[in-house]
Order: sequence, then C-alpha cells, then structure tokens
Amino acid sequence: MVYLSVVTLVHVRKSIMSSILKDTRVSAGLTLQQVVNKAGIARATVERAEKGKQPISIVNAVRIVSAINALSGSNHTIESLDILTSD
Repeated sequence: MVYLSVVTLVHVRKSIMSSILKDTRVSAGLTLQQVVNKAGIARATVERAEKGKQPISIVNAVRIVSAINALSGSNHTIESLDILTSD
C-alpha cells in the first residue's frame, strides 16, 4: 500500500514523472498492460503520462505505484520515487 504524506499543495512534476514511472515499471520487469490492468487505469492515460504528453493525477500516480508494488513485490512510495513536490 502506498501512503501519502500530508502536503499543503501537491503537484505532480510532469517533466520527470514520465521517466520515473516508466523506469520504475521497466526496471521491475513489468509491461504497461500488466500495470494498467492491476491499476484499473486506461492504457492511453498511462501511455500519455509516460511519454510526458499529459500530466497525471496524484490518484493515478498512487494507483500505478501500488500496481507496480503488488506485481513486483517492491515497496516504492511516490515520495521515495521523488514524484511529489510542494510549493
């Protein structure tokens, strides 16, 4: 399970989000289809996010990281992956 810290203003950093999510998924040996099936998110949404073409919501980021953890046995958090920033 992924836990979010209490952050006043939270933004997903689009510029690095795409590479972080894709690198984490690929390094875990997972396909995009495996992750979207487990996360319950449309494949096109994750594809666009991984390519940096669209920002991804915090909710979907948590779902993706949770899916990667569940499928690979890892214990990533969105904080440990440096996906969040507060302004």
